[in-house]
Amino acid sequence: MKKLLLSAGLSIMLFGYSNAQVFWHENWTGGSGAQGTTTYTGPNGAWTVAATGTNGAGANVWYFSFTESAMGRDSCGTSSGTHATAHIGNVATSPNAHIYCPAGDCKAWADIGSGAPSDRTNKMLESPVINCSTRTGISFSFNYLMSHHIADVEYYDGSAWAVLTNPATTIVAPCFSNGLWTHYSVTLPVSADNNANVQIGFKWSNDTNNYDTISFAVDSIALSGAISSAVKALGTYNKDFNVYPNPNNGLFTIESSDVSDNSVIEVYNVIGEKVFIGNLNSAQNGSTVDLRNQPSGIYLYKVFSHEGTLEGIGKIMVQK
Repeated sequence: MKKLLLSAGLSIMLFGYSNAQVFWHENWTGGSGAQGTTTYTGPNGAWTVAATGTNGAGANVWYFSFTESAMGRDSCGTSSGTHATAHIGNVATSPNAHIYCPAGDCKAWADIGSGAPSDRTNKMLESPVINCSTRTGISFSFNYLMSHHIADVEYYDGSAWAVLTNPATTIVAPCFSNGLWTHYSVTLPVSADNNANVQIGFKWSNDTNNYDTISFAVDSIALSGAISSAVKALGTYNKDFNVYPNPNNGLFTIESSDVSDNSVIEVYNVIGEKVFIGNLNSAQNGSTVDLRNQPSGIYLYKVFSHEGTLEGIGKIMVQK
């Protein structure tokens, strides 16, 4: 019965991956989450912050910490928790830091300094490059909370940034002082289809005409789409992969003498979240995959060529 259930579970996973599926995910678990953390590199790579206008000496900052904890959609924001988010917060030198947050980064609180130019903020949080070369009909979703300060969601097609959407405020009852975690989904332009150089960005600017302190926070970012018709159908791969040990405790090796140089291995959990990404080259003695920070269960691995062609797919059993 156990083998039958495992087989059925894998069949469901493979069916999901043959249609629209989550192929890129970010929930900020790759960092420490400590208060004041201003840099983040996760399984997908490094997120960066770019200036998009004037920034004063006490400008607000993008933080990656659990001082604004992710609570899931339809929950009020809170500074009590252990799940980090990306959010805008004040710094210790901002004009009203002594009132709102003397140390900086208490939660998604921005200091608007009564309109003082020293805290003027114009910054965009930019994702790592997202390889969509094997996907079409791509949708982009995330959870967020925000006051009526300006927050644009932007899209990069490999050549230029453009505004994708403008989410609405989430300052609603009963979450007036914290904001309501709200789910948002939007379809990317067709230029994202089969595009290996996609990025998404969250651009925030403070509004000096009001006194709201709640700024912007984002979590559970996901891209999903159908596998492109250019990708081989399941079961037609001719690459020879060796995965050992399998089952394993979360640490295992995958190797092949038949993959193209600079191939990429990706590992997904049962709900389609990417939990690992690494390189797999024929000239190397395999690639070590470390899932020891993941729970026991079935995982799906996929190997892509450098050009984005799917070279192989299989399952891994983690037992702890």
